[in-house]
Amino acid sequence: MRPFSTPIERSVDPLQVSLAVLHAGYWAEGLMLNATGQHEVRDRVVQALRGLVTEAKAGVRLDELAAKAARAIGPCQPHPMIGALAGHSIGMAVDEAPRLDANGKAVLESGAVYSLGVGGSDGKRHAMLSAMVLVGDRETQVLWSAV
Repeated sequence: MRPFSTPIERSVDPLQVSLAVLHAGYWAEGLMLNATGQHEVRDRVVQALRGLVTEAKAGVRLDELAAKAARAIGPCQPHPMIGALAGHSIGMAVDEAPRLDANGKAVLESGAVYSLGVGGSDGKRHAMLSAMVLVGDRETQVLWSAV
């Protein structure tokens, strides 16, 4: 992904934002959608992300978490940019393992930081949102969220 190299001379609404930051050797990323009007796809993705954050507990299997996110955006399809990926660990790579997708048999670990993301599309409108969480033994702490 590359930044825009030319100015945009008109208003962009909705505006999808994807930000990746490298700090102290660790990558963190965030996804958000800025929209001034009604956006049904965003509304579904917001609910799916909230559900993902609520379900993110130590010991939860990654494939189960990804499946819940996919069901929550229905009838929308996964966003073409991230597909059915529901997140990943924060680490030395932007897309650090383990990946939270339908093939992930690992579990969320206590003390680990994850980027949880949900994206949806109805073919005309699209939305991607994410949250960064710290999974604890008893609770999950939201470090940053687009919602």
